[in-house]
Amino acid sequence: MQFESSFLTYLVKVDIRRQSTPKKTFKLNNIGILNNTQTTYCDRFISGKVDSSLHQGSMPNMPAGFVEGGALYARVSIMTSDKTKQREVEQAAEIAFTAYGAEVAVNQKVKSNMERVQKNTNIKVHLHYVGTPSEMKGPAVESKDDELLQVKMRADAFLADAQKHNWKRFARLERYDTIQGFNKFTPIDYSGAIDRSWSVFHDYQSYLSAQHMIRNIPAEKYIGGREIRDQLDDRSSNALETIRNWVSSVNANPSRAKTKPQVENPSRFQGELVSTVQTTRYIGQRLYLRNGGTTDIIDTTLRPRAKQLFVIDAYDFPKIPGTANLIFAGKSNGDQYEVVIGREKTPGYETLRELWVFQKPIRGVVDMAVTVTVIPDGPIITLDYKNPERIFVPVRRALPTTQMSRFFRRQDLTLFSFYVNPVLAKAPA
Repeated sequence: MQFESSFLTYLVKVDIRRQSTPKKTFKLNNIGILNNTQTTYCDRFISGKVDSSLHQGSMPNMPAGFVEGGALYARVSIMTSDKTKQREVEQAAEIAFTAYGAEVAVNQKVKSNMERVQKNTNIKVHLHYVGTPSEMKGPAVESKDDELLQVKMRADAFLADAQKHNWKRFARLERYDTIQGFNKFTPIDYSGAIDRSWSVFHDYQSYLSAQHMIRNIPAEKYIGGREIRDQLDDRSSNALETIRNWVSSVNANPSRAKTKPQVENPSRFQGELVSTVQTTRYIGQRLYLRNGGTTDIIDTTLRPRAKQLFVIDAYDFPKIPGTANLIFAGKSNGDQYEVVIGREKTPGYETLRELWVFQKPIRGVVDMAVTVTVIPDGPIITLDYKNPERIFVPVRRALPTTQMSRFFRRQDLTLFSFYVNPVLAKAPA
């Protein structure tokens, strides 16, 4: 299961290419040992020389066989578990990212929108450099106060250096098949390894998602505190390291892809992770209204004259990726109610209870579904436990006589289902 994914992704690209010098002669560099092509094939840089008859004065200082330049790619992933903020974030990001251009200054409007994006989201920035020396390569930016501004500053600085460096942007690949020594080497065939790596890639992504969840939840929210959190973090790091080592091994010898990396099933690990986070106990209950009708809500205590329907464990804080806020609200007259998930309540309604629940099941841990149905245009909300295969099946329920004429023969409307930890699925006898 992927706990959280980015709903906005931007790519900031700085690509510098200098015009190459014409009329070169090329050959593969001699590296001496020819029996280890698995590790040396791609390290045979092109050598050659420029035809000096085409130039007057001194020759340019550039590596023959390569186009000078360099590139910086920054992938900006914007994530939020609060769906009520997505539209606001999208609008702010649209303005903020207008700053990522050559000779574009960051004005106060852009800066304010950058701050709005950062306030309501978690941002990951992955930087990829092409052709630059190692000392130019900085680490990925994550969970900083000004990560969007940092990306802008790095991109501008990289562009400013374009006139100073003579880095290699890419080799002249169109000439490889005609150069001296080309046919002495055979590229490695990774087609089988690519096919076999599909499941490994998904395991890797699952562990990355779990590790993000581990580090995003405050230590005091774990059953067992920081010690348990650190143990889980170490296990996720060990699994990721095992997979990375497998990739390096397969890169050297593709036949090793037939043996998959030995890591714990990520689904079981994620289930264990969810079970270590503290929950709050809630009671599903039916309220009896003054007009003779009923409506169902969820609260931490059983209200006067209410009938208990079920007991569940859920969360009272929004730090769990994959969860959404569930709000029960009502008007002050006590006869109108609503329930919403992943958005703000309707203006004029007061929040009765807000909790955070999963929108998708986690097998064996959070797999009990509660289905929410309502009478259209009416105050009646019904909460019902459903097995997964029964979700979204419309049901009928009896109405009080005072409402029968208004809603006669109308079918309940299923709004949505959510998933929780079951404690007591039925009302006590």
